[in-house]
Amino acid sequence: EGTLVPSFLSLDTDGRVCRFDSASKTFAPGFRLSWLTAPKLLTERLAIMNEVFVWAMSGFTQQVLLRCVEELGEDGLHQHMQRLQWTYRQCRDSTVQAFELHLTGLARWQVPSDGMFMWMEILDVPDACRLSEAFVERGIAMVPGSAFQADSSAGPCSFFRVSFSQLT
Repeated sequence: EGTLVPSFLSLDTDGRVCRFDSASKTFAPGFRLSWLTAPKLLTERLAIMNEVFVWAMSGFTQQVLLRCVEELGEDGLHQHMQRLQWTYRQCRDSTVQAFELHLTGLARWQVPSDGMFMWMEILDVPDACRLSEAFVERGIAMVPGSAFQADSSAGPCSFFRVSFSQLT
């Protein structure tokens, strides 16, 4: 919505920013092909490491993505991304409506302007992990916020990361 926010990569003047991108949410769910934009020295070292750790990169997946990008062209790719942004915005708005209807007073959330995730805090539940199993049993997949903590010893977390990119 509104103006695009500059990426950290576009603001980097010292060659310290790495950017990872993926085609899984822009072309097809589960389309696991990603790439890295980073300073040359780092990409050279990672390329060597990649040769050791990645034994069977999918040539088929790479060819499919290349063919899609070639056939869409720059204008077609831009239009595809705009349609995708509109779709994600609709999914986000539907998620927010459902939260407002069913979770007001039980949880807090911040509506993101971009992306495909939002953070939801469960009120009066200090550890979201305690709810995860019950949610999964009911077909609800949300990742506890503790999975995203930089410090694993930080203790319990009352947040969930909620994806609205694929509503079911």
